[in-house]
Amino acid sequence: MCSLAINGQNIPKELTQASSFGEVFDFDLYDICESIEEDSRIVIDMNTGFVYAQALVGKTVYTAVVTQLTFASGNGETVYADTIMADNGSKYYLYIYYHGKGFRRYEIMAYKIENWKLVPAAIFKTKKETLAAFSHDWNVDSFDGRYYDIINCPRGYEDYLIVNYDNESKTLNVPHIEKDEYGSLYASGKVLEYKFDGKQFVYQGIKSPLWRHVSLRDFKKADVLLYFNEHIVMIDEMPDGTYRYASWANYGFDSLFEKPDIVIGNGSYDDVDDYYSFTNGNYEYTVVSMDSEKWQLQVVYLPEQRIILVEESIL
Repeated sequence: MCSLAINGQNIPKELTQASSFGEVFDFDLYDICESIEEDSRIVIDMNTGFVYAQALVGKTVYTAVVTQLTFASGNGETVYADTIMADNGSKYYLYIYYHGKGFRRYEIMAYKIENWKLVPAAIFKTKKETLAAFSHDWNVDSFDGRYYDIINCPRGYEDYLIVNYDNESKTLNVPHIEKDEYGSLYASGKVLEYKFDGKQFVYQGIKSPLWRHVSLRDFKKADVLLYFNEHIVMIDEMPDGTYRYASWANYGFDSLFEKPDIVIGNGSYDDVDDYYSFTNGNYEYTVVSMDSEKWQLQVVYLPEQRIILVEESIL
């Protein structure tokens, strides 16, 4: 028999030739391996993100992973897959799916090849059990009964509440979901961290996302992330119930990795009129919600009660 089904190793190069997503090629292996004449096919599976080869020998289907896909579709779906090598030489195939348009959903699954078939692998060790897969749904716009968890997303953070796997550190981060005092679910802006120990992904606890600057990783809940014409504003609720204001003059996502230009603590939030207030020496900073999407930043020079800045958010 040719080298088709040897755990993804030494697969004939011709088998990986696929011109578009979702295509399935059927052909005779004799034309490629010159050793058997059984039917075979290459499957690019949009549901799992894997490209795998299948060979039908008699009544048995042999499967071997060829490669993994990373792609983003126009409807907000992203699929990422990677290979995890265990200390004993075993291979696990990690699949991450994220839907980021309208409603949010993430799915994380692990597979392995067992008895020549691609099967789920229970390698996620949570606080209570060991799983082969886990997922969560939330809707950031409005209630829709189709989604079993309706979660309040921190305003402006929708694009950053994603699943992230770092192959170098073998660390997996997923959004942290909590309940407020009223029983409503919300995304805290923190992450649940899992680290691969050579055998499985072990839960490490609730952590701050690595894209935050180290000086801003101490917080209770992310509240607002706003983009203005020339700067970015981030507001967090702190463990003592106060609020923290941070801003960057440089515009762009990369700025969030840097130390902020201004940090103001001991702020307050008015939940009736939906605004935040901070005092920094002779200056008062107020961030006011104008509607569901727009915010306004006002800076007042207190000795003269003079408004020196009024700016509306653009994102």
